[in-house]
Amino acid sequence: MAEKSNKKYNNYVDIIKFVAALLVIFSHSYRLSNNSIDLLSRYIKGASFGSFAVAVFFSFSGYYIMKSLKTKGDKKFIYKRLIRILPELIIVVLLTIFILGPVFTNLSVTEYFLNKKTYLYLLNGIMVPYHNLPGVFINNIYGSTVNGALWTLPIEFICYIGIYLCYKLKLTKNNKFLLVSFILCLIGYSIILYLNIEFLLTIIRPILVFIFSSILVFAKNIKKVYMLPLIIISILLFILKSFICYNIFLIIFLPLVLFYVINNISIKSKIASFLGKISYSIYLVGFPMQQSVVSIFGGKMNPYVNFVISVLLAVICATVINMLYEKVIKPKLEVIL
Repeated sequence: MAEKSNKKYNNYVDIIKFVAALLVIFSHSYRLSNNSIDLLSRYIKGASFGSFAVAVFFSFSGYYIMKSLKTKGDKKFIYKRLIRILPELIIVVLLTIFILGPVFTNLSVTEYFLNKKTYLYLLNGIMVPYHNLPGVFINNIYGSTVNGALWTLPIEFICYIGIYLCYKLKLTKNNKFLLVSFILCLIGYSIILYLNIEFLLTIIRPILVFIFSSILVFAKNIKKVYMLPLIIISILLFILKSFICYNIFLIIFLPLVLFYVINNISIKSKIASFLGKISYSIYLVGFPMQQSVVSIFGGKMNPYVNFVISVLLAVICATVINMLYEKVIKPKLEVIL
């Protein structure tokens, strides 16, 4: 989901993004298939591979967005972000409404298309989450949520707007303002963690990851000698099986490890580049693919079977959607730049 904005960008980032997209599907497969929790949740209560993957995406976004502003300035910044996020999102929303919906609704085609709630789903195309389509997936074990993964997009775009305003106000000339913002958010997050308000925890954590990763743009490169302690501490945080330690890992140590990868490990691979390009589309189509597979299997199924089938379908759909974006839509939109 992050942009390639400097010369040090490498295909290891693409590989990690692709794996993160698959982890989202893997995490969702448990809840959607038989309403259970994923493997990481069983090890650390409150954790999940889904939240881990979201942290990866937000970490890359925070770093590359801040790097882009620092090196290239803010010329048409909002427009560039919109043409990266919206086209593939709108394609997925339209395909969901006009192809997936009619296939899986328990209403007649006429009733489905005459229902005003069908068109409220279009709000997802402008990053306003609206989860249901009339009659679709109502017999699934998880319920009728069509694409629950889309909740992260408005959060990410809010982060873009926030970092853009900070840049325009010249608050990002160094990392002091961002560091203070991070500390204040971290204090607020700690209070919410203590109060155990799950909804706010889910929203604020990726914002903290984004801010901390943007701060790392101003940091010196992490030397190789520091990587072993980082990895050891990360492992220890997992061994402790604490949700608080898990949050510390996601917000601070994961971005540090990814920062090292970005700046110190380089690989050139066309396959990896391709996988990175379709990772965003995989993220967009994964949840509705999984719900569709569950529906075909009668509303409940083995999560591992769901994962394998859904990944295959998601990769195929994502490839087609990304090709449409890269070959047709993106060139036309970039003419305006």
